Amino acid sequence: MSGFLLANVLDAARSLGPKPSDATPEAVRDWFLSEYLAKRGGGFNYDPASFAAYELFRGAASKELAVRYCKTNGNPKGREQNASAIAAVADYALANISRCHRIGFLAVEVGRAHGKSVYVGIKAPFMRVIARDARVIVPGFRMSHRPNEAEIDVVCGITRAHLARDDYAASDIEYLHAGPGPDGKRLFRPILGRERTLPSADEVDGLLDVYVRGIALLMVAGLESSPPNFKGYQVRNLDEPLFR
Repeated sequence: MSGFLLANVLDAARSLGPKPSDATPEAVRDWFLSEYLAKRGGGFNYDPASFAAYELFRGAASKELAVRYCKTNGNPKGREQNASAIAAVADYALANISRCHRIGFLAVEVGRAHGKSVYVGIKAPFMRVIARDARVIVPGFRMSHRPNEAEIDVVCGITRAHLARDDYAASDIEYLHAGPGPDGKRLFRPILGRERTLPSADEVDGLLDVYVRGIALLMVAGLESSPPNFKGYQVRNLDEPLFR
């Protein structure tokens, strides 16, 4: 069985296409069939680099220590990739030492399809604060895909809608793009939500409704999904408040 009941927020954004406002459930279904379910991932994640970024931004690690940590932790298949990502981010982080607060990973229930809950995984591991400028950090470290500008906006919009409110109401979203640049080599670029035109909370709800209906079409087509793997995530269901 394939797992599509919990997809990363970037994959959810990708499934909505280059013009998210024109997305259809059928297009979401087709993207999952051709780009998600038919392809195998690298077998590793960027959690070590995310942890190292937290240590760098709070001034608790040097660049060398952060790179060494990534080369000795996590899945061996991804250690060089994690080390490369953190090396790209390190100088910026060390130049912007902040008060940092862990948030953790969140699996947000965004709807239900044929009696099953559909989740989007948001990996925003911490918030950093300089003076009164608070930013929820969203790492974008993948090298397997170069997100276009619309995908980045959707990622930041979904994250803002589900994180940057209540306790985080005054927080901006800071997307740390350290994936492939135009030449295919890893390129770092910090992206602030306030400098973009992000989808509003209502627009995010509309996009996620299309997304859930696309997942429902996968089920109609007879595809079965393995249960979501919530290891490392805090789960938020539709009938629960975001913060308790």
